[in-house]
Amino acid sequence: MRIGSAIASGVRHIVGVSLQALLIAAIITALVFAAAAVSLSAPAGGDSVFAAKGGNGRGNNAVVTTAAWVSATPGNAAAWGSRVDINGCGFAFAPVEVRVAHPAGTSEAFMVGVWANGCMSSTYFTTQEPGIYTIEVYQASGNNGHETNSLVASTTASVN
Repeated sequence: MRIGSAIASGVRHIVGVSLQALLIAAIITALVFAAAAVSLSAPAGGDSVFAAKGGNGRGNNAVVTTAAWVSATPGNAAAWGSRVDINGCGFAFAPVEVRVAHPAGTSEAFMVGVWANGCMSSTYFTTQEPGIYTIEVYQASGNNGHETNSLVASTTASVN
């Protein structure tokens, strides 16, 4: 009876230790991939943390699965000094260039950061003359120093 009990105890111990080792290995693997995803670097020399291959050459390999959009609020603002907020999502994890074309023919452009979730940081412009303002968002695309800025989203704001 003692031998059977000792064998059963040994088997339970071996199974328990094996499961603990497996759990520790899984936790370490998850931490490595989580750290790689946050830093957007590839673990163990792989091409990407994400399923897609490539990137923009600056280590920004985040994959955006939705179409980019931009909005201007309010859509009907007062002329000469009103604030028009600009927001948008669906961008790659890299800065975007926002261009605002005024109805009088002048324009302004500025860079805006994009968060890891693909949404750009909120920004705004101040109205001048009445008319239709066109807001365009450009983002770099391409690899290895052959990047071009492509129009990825646009909208308009009416100013009275």
